[in-house]
Amino acid sequence: MFGLKKLVKTKDGEEMPSVFTDEAFAKSGHWEMSTSQLSSKYLDGWGYGEVVEDGYGLSYEINDDSLRWCVTTKNNDAEKFGQALKDAAEDIKVMMERARQAGGGGGGGEVKAKL
Repeated sequence: MFGLKKLVKTKDGEEMPSVFTDEAFAKSGHWEMSTSQLSSKYLDGWGYGEVVEDGYGLSYEINDDSLRWCVTTKNNDAEKFGQALKDAAEDIKVMMERARQAGGGGGGGEVKAKL
């Protein structure tokens, strides 16, 4: 949609098509959370910045036995957000272990993932 808006040619006095002046369209271009995933055994870490002043940049890596992320922000609390991610990942790990023990996930025992 952004590209289409850039291609629209309006004549003097002609209004931009309403789809491009709608509040929802304006909000869709304000990405408070910019995320991307890149997993490789050859990377020791990576990251990038947020794309809006009040946003977060979140790079993450999913491997066979680990989950890593990098949180960046200028005007928010990266440490608090990172802790919330860790807490959520720990909750998911516990649920997976319980599902395995109940026979719902094949195999048994502890999920061995580093966070």
